[in-house]
Amino acid sequence: MHRFSSKFLSFCLLWAFFGSIFAHCSKAQVEAADLRWAKAIDSNRIDTVVNLYAPQAVLLATVKDAPIVSRQERINYFKHFFKAYKKAKVVYLGKRYVQVFNGGAVSSGLYIFSGVKNGKMTEVPARYSFVYRATDRGCELITHHSSQLPE
Repeated sequence: MHRFSSKFLSFCLLWAFFGSIFAHCSKAQVEAADLRWAKAIDSNRIDTVVNLYAPQAVLLATVKDAPIVSRQERINYFKHFFKAYKKAKVVYLGKRYVQVFNGGAVSSGLYIFSGVKNGKMTEVPARYSFVYRATDRGCELITHHSSQLPE
């Protein structure tokens, strides 16, 4: 009995250590993660959005020059964003391009941010790339780049 429990424990430890090697992000999982992010923006709740980012995630945001690399910086950014764009919404435009690779995936495309800014409805067309890392819990957002479309 003792031999079985030690083998089981060894198996569990190995699985915990190497489990992420076997994790993957499918195209459907990535598309669902993209939609969760858009719905989080639509909720206008800072914590809902920030909780979608991995602890060490990098955000290269549409309306900020410097990279945002900590949870507190993401909180501050979205606090400012939701204050500037009341009733913020995101709508994806056209095709979303998903590339799945060993250990993660990238999703890229176009979206429009909209919200009430300075008392009037404002739309900001932008391009984006989300980089996801595959984990045993699903696809984790580790890099997000967004920039306003050139005119």
